[in-house]
Amino acid sequence: MCNCPYSTDYCEGFTENFDDQDSASSSEILSEVACQEEITIVGGSMPEWSEGHLHNTCCLFAPNGWLLAKHRKIHMVNVDIPGDISFNGSDTYSVGRFMHFTENYVGRSGRGICHDIRFPQLAMVYRYRGFFVRTHFHLICYRGAFTISTGEALWKLEQRAKPTLLSYYFLRLLYVTTCSPSRDSAGSHRIWGHSTLVNLLGEVIATLGQDETIEIAEVDYAATQRTR
Repeated sequence: MCNCPYSTDYCEGFTENFDDQDSASSSEILSEVACQEEITIVGGSMPEWSEGHLHNTCCLFAPNGWLLAKHRKIHMVNVDIPGDISFNGSDTYSVGRFMHFTENYVGRSGRGICHDIRFPQLAMVYRYRGFFVRTHFHLICYRGAFTISTGEALWKLEQRAKPTLLSYYFLRLLYVTTCSPSRDSAGSHRIWGHSTLVNLLGEVIATLGQDETIEIAEVDYAATQRTR
């Protein structure tokens, strides 16, 4: 979560309804920043209340501040690791039903949240969409809060595997980025962190640690054709 510690204890107080500006302060801030700086922002996920359901939702804002797309987490995680975490996401959140393929000046992109990265079908559907419309798909952004144990074992591995998996099936390559919150003692579990950007060949271009910081890295979409 980008607007609160990752814990069900905080959901009620930070839940937003994106259709009601009075209860969508975090998304409103992201919209204003995107407009002021004339940039595209892929926001971290937030608890969203919509039509009687609670979702773990990520928003994409255009340079004019408009909400271009929302991705609601599709794959819930139910996990019980002694000494680390016990959490049943399906007890709190409703499942998202749709995937959003977005095209604007920064390229063609899709989004996933946390446990979505463990399921290659989501990335394959995005890639197939690009294949179907006879165009290149450039980037998949996953935001997530893996624990220390699961993050150390799987976070970077899952990310590096995606470009090679998709190139095998579709002969088309893409960048994959993961965005994690920093480690925060206020949440219900210790977060791994280590936001990372991986290129078309599964090579790590940039990666961070556990603390809050900023990294600027270049994504060269022209490299897609050169690499092919």
